Order: sequence, then C-alpha cells, then structure tokens
Amino acid sequence: MLRIKVSQNGSTRIYITNSYGEKVNNKNEAFNFMYEMVEVDKGIRKTISFEDAVTKTWVFISPIGGLIEVEKVADE
Repeated sequence: MLRIKVSQNGSTRIYITNSYGEKVNNKNEAFNFMYEMVEVDKGIRKTISFEDAVTKTWVFISPIGGLIEVEKVADE
C-alpha cells in the first residue's frame, strides 16, 4: 500500500491506496506510481488517479501547483 500526501492550495490531504499493485509490468507499487508521474511529466496524462482505500472513492490529482509525497506502508 502507498500513503500519498497531497498539499495544494493551503490544504493537505492524506490518502492510502493499493491501486498501483502490479499495474505495469508486474513491478512494485512505488515503481507503478512513478511510472504514472512520468506519464504526467511527458504530457501523456494530465492527472494521477487512484482509489482511496479508506473512503473507497476515486481520487484525481493534478500535480501542477502542489506537492505530492509518497511512501510505502504496510498493508492494513
């Protein structure tokens, strides 16, 4: 699981997700998340997206104008 901390417009939100598990080439979650961030950087995508494990809602984040911190956490 990944803990994603997003700071934008003066507010900070923390999400927990396992949406990136074995998504691309059977790599680990951190690799898959960074792969998606590279796609945003190259202009292939405009947002990163994942399902929050706590609220079961889909989250779409534009990395422009904000800070995104990611860390791997133990499955809960």
